[in-house]
Amino acid sequence: MAIPRFGQSGAWRRAARIATVGVQFGMLLGFGVAGTVFFGLTIASPVAVPAAARQGIELSAADLATAQQLASVWWLFALGAVLSFAAALATIGSLIQHLASSPGE
Repeated sequence: MAIPRFGQSGAWRRAARIATVGVQFGMLLGFGVAGTVFFGLTIASPVAVPAAARQGIELSAADLATAQQLASVWWLFALGAVLSFAAALATIGSLIQHLASSPGE
């Protein structure tokens, strides 16, 4: 009995296909989480200090300085969110293309 070689058996192709789809779903989840986090930081950075002041929460000088620095680079967080969501869309396109192709390709 011959030992099956990689690529000659349908089982190998199926395993590779399942692994590829699994990795793509993992990437989709990662890009979605990253985009959501960056979007949250975009919104929260300029709003955090005034909201804390209205609630009567005391902030240290270091906290205020950190919040001020983060608020000044909100556009970086927005760019990160846009790029993460764009990568998620590209991953969805790749996943659809991969799933639409025939198993023999």
